[in-house]
Amino acid sequence: MLMVSERMMFRVVVITAFLVTLVAAPATAARTITENGTNVFVGEENLVFGGDFAGTSQLVHYAGEVAGSPIDKSIAVTAGMVGSLNGGIPTGCYYAVGSAYPDLTYVSIQNPEVTLDVVLDNSRIDSVNGKSVTRNTELAFKVGSNVDTGDVSDMVTIEVTLPNGGVVTDFGGQSLRYQANGSTRFIGPISLNRATAGTYTTIAKWNRSSDFSGKGCDSRPVTFEPKFATSLKFLRL
Repeated sequence: MLMVSERMMFRVVVITAFLVTLVAAPATAARTITENGTNVFVGEENLVFGGDFAGTSQLVHYAGEVAGSPIDKSIAVTAGMVGSLNGGIPTGCYYAVGSAYPDLTYVSIQNPEVTLDVVLDNSRIDSVNGKSVTRNTELAFKVGSNVDTGDVSDMVTIEVTLPNGGVVTDFGGQSLRYQANGSTRFIGPISLNRATAGTYTTIAKWNRSSDFSGKGCDSRPVTFEPKFATSLKFLRL
């Protein structure tokens, strides 16, 4: 009876650990590619090919002329799916071998990017990266990405590291979140009225729900430094 109890306990522990793992790990939804010329991005996972790509067995990149030059990279399409687009591959047009029109049907493989800058809100042109600003200056966060998957999981959050080392994702009266859609967005105005003096460091990061999270695709950091305005008093002798 003791051995049976120990076995049952072991099974319970294993099943519980498995269920915890399922809850902790975010599920990655497949994206279906059906239209010729669609952009896909290094780092994407579980890409399903149909429509114009029906029957595709390989995606191939030509070193030069399409179908008239050597293939310098091929990606296997197994049962209509590519499990993962790994880095270190040539970017550009990959043609669908096995499709109805293998010399015309292609996807454009790109490296995913997210860019960030901090600019003056009243111009939205002048960058304050690495500069000092007075506390009555209103700023805007300029964030953009070439990722246009249409996947709601491809969210970007801007993290602001405060002078005391704390990290926030809401700052100056604004929520610092951006849905990547291939365009640029300005988040502002950012008020510095309650900001303390010191250096602020900002970075745009892919959310954990995105295929690009943790793959070196975050933005470069941007810094700015609010300063107290000082007044000079002239004393008469």
